[in-house]
Amino acid sequence: MLTQIIFAVLIGVFVSTSELLAQGTYSLQPTVIGSSDTADAEPPVIRPATHPCKVQLFSGYQFTDYAPQSFSFVPPEDCSGPWSKIVFVGDFSVNGTNQYDRTAEIQVNDVTIYYGTTPEPTPTVQPSWHVESDLTDYAAVFRTAQQGTVELGNTVSAGFNGVQTGSAYLEFYPADLRNPPPRTADQVLPLPDLQQNPGAQKLRTGSDTVSQVLTLPPNIEAAYLDVFTQGQNEDEVWWLSNPSFREAVITLDGRPAGLAPLYPYLYTGTLDPALWRPIPGVQTLNLKPYRVDLTPFVGILDDGQPHTISLSVYNAHDYINADAVLLVFQDHGAPQTTGELLSDNLTGVTAPVVERDTVNQDITVTTNYAQSYKIRGYVNTSHGHIETEVESSVTFSNVNAATPTFSQISQLTTATRKSTTNNGLLQTVHEDTLTFPLVFKTSGETLSFDQKLTEQKKITVGGFPVYESQLLDDVAPVVTITSDSAAESVTSSETYHFRDTDGRCWKRQVSAVDGAVSAVQDGLGCAGDVNVWHE
Repeated sequence: MLTQIIFAVLIGVFVSTSELLAQGTYSLQPTVIGSSDTADAEPPVIRPATHPCKVQLFSGYQFTDYAPQSFSFVPPEDCSGPWSKIVFVGDFSVNGTNQYDRTAEIQVNDVTIYYGTTPEPTPTVQPSWHVESDLTDYAAVFRTAQQGTVELGNTVSAGFNGVQTGSAYLEFYPADLRNPPPRTADQVLPLPDLQQNPGAQKLRTGSDTVSQVLTLPPNIEAAYLDVFTQGQNEDEVWWLSNPSFREAVITLDGRPAGLAPLYPYLYTGTLDPALWRPIPGVQTLNLKPYRVDLTPFVGILDDGQPHTISLSVYNAHDYINADAVLLVFQDHGAPQTTGELLSDNLTGVTAPVVERDTVNQDITVTTNYAQSYKIRGYVNTSHGHIETEVESSVTFSNVNAATPTFSQISQLTTATRKSTTNNGLLQTVHEDTLTFPLVFKTSGETLSFDQKLTEQKKITVGGFPVYESQLLDDVAPVVTITSDSAAESVTSSETYHFRDTDGRCWKRQVSAVDGAVSAVQDGLGCAGDVNVWHE
């Protein structure tokens, strides 16, 4: 029976949580013991201790079909910028007794500012959820009046009568001496070209692309690409397939320029919806992009000629939703920069190694992949000759073992990013390591997941470490089902733990039994066993 469930998958998602915190205004709903509403352990976005201006994007929109809905954005008159922080806030709910999980996207001037999925209702629970994101890097999008769209594709019928309702706004925090404005991109550009619809595009094969032809300013000094990838349809549970490996490929004028791993998102309809009530999977309600450093290619991009930036997904199999946002930083002290790509050993994606081992009725399929690359370039700016070296590596393993009575998938992706910038005698190094462990088991009538995301960041200036952080997000649900597939018992938990060398620490553990929150524990492991969450 569980084997049949595995191959009869739908899709899903969720969000929630928090409390009033020091230094800043927070309005997140608390996680209540006994509640069956959506609950998670993620912290809110940290706010500065300044009074924000709020700009409503849309309010009370209802989603009953696949038609995009529009809204108008006008920058706040009382907070004209520069801003120390911009925060996106979204509040959603779904009514009715039944509905699939759905995908939601919000764009301003065709730039994706939110991408997530929705939880599923039940006859007794109509969930609501809250999402937040730091959009400070996208400040250029919000400096002038723009048109926006929100897409939350939904089909309403007698059998699936759930209607989603949503509202969203932006908080603009003025800069002051204590909260200075960070340097942000001068241009923030959508990747899909003008002939495509805004937002994510369906990549049905590995040769399909999302592309944009751009003629960029002649004084670029840095560039980054934020990549969104989301498995759907046959690729919704791509980690179950053989071969299981997927990876996003970024190209510049047809030349490989970077790689981005795919996170194995688990929606609130994945295999058994009871697993994700009330705690959804990691980032299920708020999918985060993966940033790729394209700065070594600035000497090509600043020549005043049109260039094509494309995104594809290796092994895409009907289909991966893909979207990207390009961030361009300009030299304000010079009308023209010049540079050159010095070295590049990235030639594309190497094929994974797939091995199949069969002993009697026991089958094990192992997929392994490893690739690293190094790209180096320089740019001459008004403030010196700057050389940037980008080093990146991805390792992937997936072991799919099955017997007549037991099956287990153990998958691990490790992605490292290291950008070293030399400006004269000053060297700055940004290092980042992410891991995506996933374990899925079925045994008898029990089905379980253990889904994690870890991230370690380190910034070094002149050989001295100036910042370090560590993050763990771990969601682990278990369901035991009866022969008629009705949930018999479900336990789930999420642990979110973040700490850094600036003294911030967030530790929250949320547990649930049979679809209701059973325990919430805050701060354990932080100084004084209290969360410290401020600028």
